[in-house]
Amino acid sequence: MASGPATPYKRNGFTLIELIVATLMIGVIAGAMMSLTLTGRMSVGRVDRRVSAAAAVRGVSEALKAYVTADRALAQGPGAGPDGWTLPGDLSVLPAFGAGHHELSTAQWAPALAAQGGRISYDVAVRQTPSGPEPDVSFSVSWND
Repeated sequence: MASGPATPYKRNGFTLIELIVATLMIGVIAGAMMSLTLTGRMSVGRVDRRVSAAAAVRGVSEALKAYVTADRALAQGPGAGPDGWTLPGDLSVLPAFGAGHHELSTAQWAPALAAQGGRISYDVAVRQTPSGPEPDVSFSVSWND
């Protein structure tokens, strides 16, 4: 009897190892894509907050510069502090450059910041120099979350 050529083995499906490897690869790719998406969304929120914070600090610092450059002989300033120079919306009721912590009305000074749950304040430390006392001002922006 003559035997014919051997018939090749036909595969009708995938092996268990191939299925596990494919599933793991899909999981890794899906995890990486979700991570990138979430990071991107969080970055956009941080950028919006930074822009709002920078605008708020710029507005308050410009107002404080206006007090420094104003001619006190012509006006007593817009506020009601002991020297007439209380910054409007200052919840501390200290003079604009009075030493201490100045919490500002966010709704008045930074509506965009208030909409994001932010707060703005500044601290004044007065240092003595040969030409007289000079205020050092530092700003702080924070969020409720």
